[in-house]
Amino acid sequence: MGNPKYAAEVKEIQTMEKALAKKIDQDLVWDDEGFEMWKVHMDNEKDYEIIRERKEQAKDIDAFIAKHKMVQMNLNKLGEEVHESLEEIGEELMEFSKYIEDNHKEEFLAWNANCTKIDHHMQRGIKVDDEGWKMWTVSWENEHFKENMKMREA
Repeated sequence: MGNPKYAAEVKEIQTMEKALAKKIDQDLVWDDEGFEMWKVHMDNEKDYEIIRERKEQAKDIDAFIAKHKMVQMNLNKLGEEVHESLEEIGEELMEFSKYIEDNHKEEFLAWNANCTKIDHHMQRGIKVDDEGWKMWTVSWENEHFKENMKMREA
């Protein structure tokens, strides 16, 4: 965005994004609880406030894009390029999938079963609590985490 026409608007959007990121860093609380469990939590009011601010920023960004035809054109071009790249990646994945199916099916199925087992173990250990709608918390006991990491290494 070397065009000075856009510089002030882009800088304003960047400033709002940085302020919101700082707010999230201040409001998101990490706690290791004496190394027995880790948890992340945030007061729901602060969470809702952040969500409202994100929506306002999205409106500002949409207004900026709507106001500048060159930005719209560049975003459309980028979207087309990303779409083409994703189609190429999809084709390569299909080729790789066929290769695995033809040459390593048994190994893949065993690996997939192990990954599924690890994922289920992890899901059982992570706890999400709304704490009476005043605060949300995500936690995981360290012992369960260590077990999960050993499963991944095996």
